[in-house]
Amino acid sequence: TLALLTLSLLTCLSKTTIHAKEPQKDLLIRVLLEEISTTKPQKLVISSKNGFILESPMGCGQKFSTKRTSIPLIIKNSSMFIQCSDGIFKRIKHDDLAISPRDGVSHIDQKSYQGTLDLRLNKESKTLQLINKLYLDDYLYSVLLNECLSYWPIQMQMVQAVASRTYAIYQIQQTRQQKNAKEIYY
Repeated sequence: TLALLTLSLLTCLSKTTIHAKEPQKDLLIRVLLEEISTTKPQKLVISSKNGFILESPMGCGQKFSTKRTSIPLIIKNSSMFIQCSDGIFKRIKHDDLAISPRDGVSHIDQKSYQGTLDLRLNKESKTLQLINKLYLDDYLYSVLLNECLSYWPIQMQMVQAVASRTYAIYQIQQTRQQKNAKEIYY
């Protein structure tokens, strides 16, 4: 059964290709982690050991580096507020914020994330979208770390890796064919 599953996945994988101009190591994916309701005030704290790089992608695109190890955010009245170093909360102008750790990983509620965390307010659905943007290899590493059991045979872990990679690349290709690709997450 394992051999049949592997053969089936390899057949799917052979139909899924990445163009030569897009090496796999540079392939970024976006994963929608959670949609948080904004109908009630919400508090979110993002932490990292060595500080962050903050950016408003929809705004002016300027980046700001900080050595602060935690960033408290409040979401209320369909707006996002960030706590500044003076302790005062200020509104984030364009309702989106990209937070990248200076090095290492970011943490939210005891969960660790590699790559950039994009926070976007969706006024229509009244939600905060928490999106993780990271390299495909980092995504696959985290999938295998969280979805495979350590005592599984190596062949089963290989099947999981092939299945996860195939699924991610398929979702990327499907998204690129749609008109509103910026709105869709894999």
